[in-house]
Amino acid sequence: MLRSIAAGLVFAAAIAHADMPNMLANPGFEEIAGDLPRSWQAPNGLDDAAVDAEVAHGGERSARFDGDGVARGARQTLTGLEGRPFTVSAWVRAEGMQLSGDSHAFLYVHVLYRDEPYSAATHGYHRIEPGTFDWHRVRVRVDPNPAHQIEKIYVTCTARLAGGTLWYDDVELVESVLGSAAALMGEHLQWLNEALAATGEQGADVAGAQQVAAEASRLLELLRAEAAAGPVVDGEQRLASISERVGSALAPLSAEARAAFWQVASPTTDREIRAIYHGGGLTLEQVNSVLDRLHRIGANTMYPSLGGWHMVTYPSQLAPTLPAWQGSDGRNILAQEARKRGVRIIPYLAFYHDITPGDPMRDDLPSGFLAQRHPLDPKRDRLFPAPSHPEVREYLVKLAVEAMTVIDPDGLGLDYIRYPDGRAVCTCERCREQVRERYGFDVLDGDPWADPERSAALQEWRAEHITQTVREVAEAVHQAKPDAIVMAHCFVDPDYARRQCGQNWAGFAQYLDLITTMNYGKNGSDAGLVGKQAGAVGESCLFVPAIGGMPDQHAAAGPRDWIERIALARRYGQGVAIYAWGYISPETEELLSNGPFREPAQWPE
Repeated sequence: MLRSIAAGLVFAAAIAHADMPNMLANPGFEEIAGDLPRSWQAPNGLDDAAVDAEVAHGGERSARFDGDGVARGARQTLTGLEGRPFTVSAWVRAEGMQLSGDSHAFLYVHVLYRDEPYSAATHGYHRIEPGTFDWHRVRVRVDPNPAHQIEKIYVTCTARLAGGTLWYDDVELVESVLGSAAALMGEHLQWLNEALAATGEQGADVAGAQQVAAEASRLLELLRAEAAAGPVVDGEQRLASISERVGSALAPLSAEARAAFWQVASPTTDREIRAIYHGGGLTLEQVNSVLDRLHRIGANTMYPSLGGWHMVTYPSQLAPTLPAWQGSDGRNILAQEARKRGVRIIPYLAFYHDITPGDPMRDDLPSGFLAQRHPLDPKRDRLFPAPSHPEVREYLVKLAVEAMTVIDPDGLGLDYIRYPDGRAVCTCERCREQVRERYGFDVLDGDPWADPERSAALQEWRAEHITQTVREVAEAVHQAKPDAIVMAHCFVDPDYARRQCGQNWAGFAQYLDLITTMNYGKNGSDAGLVGKQAGAVGESCLFVPAIGGMPDQHAAAGPRDWIERIALARRYGQGVAIYAWGYISPETEELLSNGPFREPAQWPE
């Protein structure tokens, strides 16, 4: 019987990473120094986890976290690792585990880089779900930034529970591309074999596909056995060959059998948001062709681009129109034709993106429009509209209202609703004085980002500007069109988004109708991440994760990846968005229309 991802069941994957050793010391908390496990310490500000000699996955001990509302952690620090991808895993068990308010439970990984600020760190984590469950393995795949040298890695078992008990045991860090990739391939093959078997039980002829999948499974098991005995020189090439074989497994199926497969492998629903980024056209014929394809896919919403603060894709009195769109009313045509078909059009404007040093527009902008970046900022030549300047926000409000009036869409998306990077801040005399009066320091006195207190102050200051922009734009758009959907396109991690670019979800979600997050590539499969995003949005507005991403991320996503990512988006949100229109292959289109999008869906009430 096929196990449904949407039901939240986890595919078992007893994958041994025997091709490389575990880099963690005392991974099972067996060695004790005083009352604590050797090589593990509590992170700053947290209490120690308890050592439990009565409950264990392997050996005789485990790390226990009790549900008393106290934040606890067990952290190990590693140095000397190269920049290769690695996987951290742990076995977890829970009895009556409860989460509420600010409680949490994570297997968390930080990668800190030499001579780089904390804001440049790479984060990875798996959120442990509440409830009662027996031992099972959770994993975090981490891809360090190849542009930086690793200084140290933190591996942390942490939890603050509202009730119940959580145990961690047999924590592992394996620095191995082959091991982690083989694990993912094993999970995919298990899903494929089960889905094919369930499809066959319904009378479809799947024998040819089962033969291909069985041979791929045999080759993968052979590769694993060799890897367990020692290094495999051609391991990655062989794994790539297996991946190609798996990718062709459905080719022997007839169109009817493939449709039956997708119906078995992926559930559908009749009430959710199904959005596709981009799309549209300059003429009525082009627009109708796009909407016809949208109907075939099974989507009910589009997010076309309107350009940005300095150049747009519609007739504007405030900003120049992009050359390709001059003389065209394509965006208004799209909105009107889509409305006839019951499709919602929520185009987006890019608000605070920066411009290059050679952009001639720099000379045409009024004084005080662009931020004056810090002289120590490595990106000081890339200028952007200053969110801290009221006149800039006033211009963006006018641009948003104009777009709603000229195009008459169902709503408006706020893209680039953020500072462009972690050090971006305006240091003009006006902003300099505001920082001095409020926080008591001169922003030009040395590097403010090198001082933790000053850095925190500037993060707070920046977040207020972005929240103020969201509030002012949302209020103006709702005044112009009360039933408009105002949404924000947000970075992936809510903590990183606030720290790196001033996006304070908790601060601005109350002014919005919808938040979508850019969960491109593997981020779309991270249940811990998507759960964290949903928690940050809360009940303030709708939450719709966006999956897909750039062309290489589409090419790397197999059928199971799409189904898993759509199921996660549905589990935590009110639908799913796909980026982007031009990257959806015919194979993915077939998957969507026959699988998760096969039945029409209405927007949530």
